[in-house]
Amino acid sequence: EIETLFSCLKGRGFNLENTRLTDPRRVKKLIAVLAISFCWCYLTGEWQHDQKKAIKIKKHGRLSISLFRYGLDYVQMAIYALDRP
Repeated sequence: EIETLFSCLKGRGFNLENTRLTDPRRVKKLIAVLAISFCWCYLTGEWQHDQKKAIKIKKHGRLSISLFRYGLDYVQMAIYALDRP
């Protein structure tokens, strides 16, 4: 689902366009890290949906939030929880 990856790299998650990087080597490294992060969040969202709490389905049959967003929210929450004593 390459379209899902591109939309998440842009406005629906990582906001890649806000980095203002111009060095091609740095952009390449950043995209590699973001692609791995995308996979992690997407798989976490699938796991959450299948094992924990299923995402609600809207009337038109689509999920109310994407599996990526569901996973990203969970990963962010887990990272923030590490910072607490």
